[in-house]
Amino acid sequence: MKIFSFLTLATVTLAATIAKRGPKASDWDYENKTVNGVNLGGWFLLEPYITPSLFKAFEPGEIPVDEYHYTMFLGKEEAKRRLEHHWDTWYQESDFEAMADAGINTVRIPVGYWAYGMKEDDPYVSGQDFYLERALGWARKYGIVAWIDLHGAPGSQNGSGSSGLRGSFDSLEELRKSIGFLHDDNLSLTLTVLQKIFDKYGGSEFEDVVSGIELLNEPLGIVSDMNKLKNFYRWGYGNMRYLNSLSYNNVIISDAFMEEPGYWNDFMTVDEGYWKVVVDHHHYQWHTPEELGMNITEHVQLACELGTNHTKEYHWNIVGEWSAALTDCAMWLNGIGRGSRWLGQYMNSPKFGECEPYTNPDEWTEEHKQNLRRFIEGQIDAYSTASGWIFWNWKCENAVEWDMSRLIQLGVFPQPFSDRQYPNQCGYD
Repeated sequence: MKIFSFLTLATVTLAATIAKRGPKASDWDYENKTVNGVNLGGWFLLEPYITPSLFKAFEPGEIPVDEYHYTMFLGKEEAKRRLEHHWDTWYQESDFEAMADAGINTVRIPVGYWAYGMKEDDPYVSGQDFYLERALGWARKYGIVAWIDLHGAPGSQNGSGSSGLRGSFDSLEELRKSIGFLHDDNLSLTLTVLQKIFDKYGGSEFEDVVSGIELLNEPLGIVSDMNKLKNFYRWGYGNMRYLNSLSYNNVIISDAFMEEPGYWNDFMTVDEGYWKVVVDHHHYQWHTPEELGMNITEHVQLACELGTNHTKEYHWNIVGEWSAALTDCAMWLNGIGRGSRWLGQYMNSPKFGECEPYTNPDEWTEEHKQNLRRFIEGQIDAYSTASGWIFWNWKCENAVEWDMSRLIQLGVFPQPFSDRQYPNQCGYD
């Protein structure tokens, strides 16, 4: 009788727990359910243009260009003190409630490798995982699912400050030298770090809230050994599926900016024994003079063409990063000490105009607001044709065109997301 009572109580308790947690996020139906998401960038991996106040605390001329140098300049003790305050305060439960109220069903949470393992001489500090787990609890409470995104790899996968370690973009050769991720020791550490993420977040404890794990953000294919990168994807997939954790969650792979239509169609297919693979595309329209020179109709049309291409892909696919930015005017967007293409200061770009009309929303003309609205609506329509979209970012201190929460307040980002002032721009209907 006591055994029966104990088992009955355990069953009731388990049932209540399951009911509280709801369906498995790991079984997200990318075929039929649209991701309406937002990134939480600049939280567990610093990006100066998202939180410039953390970098302005340094003396002029001594501002670190990335998290590697931020922690190196401060030393581990002081860096830990400042970053723990940032991790604890930059996002709060109220942010997740606001996201849910806005219609967000997915958050993508970037994290650097150093949260789970470091090279011997790394200056980074760890401790992010406590706050990541807390964030997943908030997401769970408000019915939001999460991607965990390995955003920075040892040696850097792209030479960008967004990887935690910035390199040189002065030439392709210099950029190639800046990318050390594919060196054997760095690959090994990356796989070790991923395994820790798989073991904790890929299993049953978080299957109700984690809807995918991204093996690596934005490896730069044009200067990388793509065969070696593809092998890394295979190894990461295999480790997630069959080593220790035996995770059945979704495996997300970056397109590595290899955007030729159909490039990934024959890679990691079901016929080869791979399943629940999602391709992550990132689309921004300010990296080249050609893009900066486009009018708003051309910007929207480009997004529509990309969306059409995505519908023809073999894999489930998401546009995991995009923004409202029509310029690169946001301070430090290209990196500390680098100017903007719009002003003719960077990458030998011609000058297109001044930045003041675009960086301060108080100075936005009605025409600019409507252009932003058209651009956002067009991108939502285009990227919803496949499995959905994840906007970069939920909030920034100053970069408003990258700040969904501010764009919503300004009436530029549609609420609900289906509301249209410029319907059917892509001609899909």
